[in-house]
Amino acid sequence: METSSILGGIYKLMDWISKLALLNLLWIASTILGLGVFGFFPSTVAMFAVVRKWMIGEEEVSIVKTYWASFKKEFVKSNFLGVFIVAAGLVLYADLLFIQNAAKNMAPFLYIPLFIITFIFVCTLFYLIPIFVHYEMKLTDVIKNSFFVMIMNPLSTLYM
Repeated sequence: METSSILGGIYKLMDWISKLALLNLLWIASTILGLGVFGFFPSTVAMFAVVRKWMIGEEEVSIVKTYWASFKKEFVKSNFLGVFIVAAGLVLYADLLFIQNAAKNMAPFLYIPLFIITFIFVCTLFYLIPIFVHYEMKLTDVIKNSFFVMIMNPLSTLYM
């Protein structure tokens, strides 16, 4: 094996590591900048937008410009998505607390449907942000399509 090909491979690896480090620093900084609550979802959407560019072959895209453009563009819409996700999670958690305090003879019958619904919810979450970033559609369509993609790809979903 030639030395130049080894060095070229090491260079490419280090380039990817530095790009990912920059992207992670941007994600952390913008999450903190958004006071955590209002920064987490726009930051995650912006991070996925940059990674999406890389996946479609635009490896030389400006990480910082692409990230901030996506962060600003999707700030409100991604926070609405985040409110939905958090609200649904809180409802499932409240249901769990209710079941735990329910009559002991009914609890086993209530746990199974709750865990099935929670499992479906978590599996749908795997697809929410990637679909949100990849397609221009209403939030209700993003949620619906995420559910359908999860249902139509059971093996990929289970691998995740």
